[in-house]
Amino acid sequence: MGASSATNTGQWQDNFQIVIAGSNVYQATEPAAIDGFSGPVNFGTSTINAPSGYMGVQTFPQSQPYDPSVCAAACNAKTAFDIQQGLPSMSNPDLCEFFVAYILYENGNNGVFTCTYYTSSWDSSYATNNGQYDGQGNHYTIGYSHAYAKNGAPINGQTNTCGARGDVNESRRGLLHAFGNAATIDACRQNCAADQNCLSYVYSPTNDDGYCITFSGVTTKSSYTPEANGQWYFYDKACSS
Repeated sequence: MGASSATNTGQWQDNFQIVIAGSNVYQATEPAAIDGFSGPVNFGTSTINAPSGYMGVQTFPQSQPYDPSVCAAACNAKTAFDIQQGLPSMSNPDLCEFFVAYILYENGNNGVFTCTYYTSSWDSSYATNNGQYDGQGNHYTIGYSHAYAKNGAPINGQTNTCGARGDVNESRRGLLHAFGNAATIDACRQNCAADQNCLSYVYSPTNDDGYCITFSGVTTKSSYTPEANGQWYFYDKACSS
């Protein structure tokens, strides 16, 4: 919302002109925190210009108020869908790790709530997109821009590992829990998602007809060795979203 939106200068009533001598626009300084995400980070009148990991933009009708929790729900839904459908592949689905919520203006007016989604979080050095012109000369600008990242999201173009094949040494530091006897990948995923100490998990469909191990600690990935013919599949916690 800017000065160009302030077009109401007054009106006439019964031969008297009522004028507005001064007015102020008040807007919340920061939107609310969202469970499962860090942030918000205030990008002001800019949004992310990311070199990779862009998952799309969603623009809402003017009837939709500014509400980053709407973006968060859509981000989680994107992750769930890509995991379920195996997009772009079952072994490495795209995960929505980061979004920016802002108001998009056309020629300074008609602000609409907008969300953009990414597979990695991006710091403020990438917040260089201040808007653009279309082919008809309309100028699109950005306001009230705030970013949120999934807890544990990779940073600046890195990616989480989801389903990389290899072998595991469960004696390494960080073992949290192991269970077998026809355990399923869904049970493994849910077990990690429910445990705040879980940072990653491995799953084998062949050991005991299904075996799961969850890990914590900074040496999580040292328990896993990538190997093309390994019997285990490695997942970062983000894959459990």
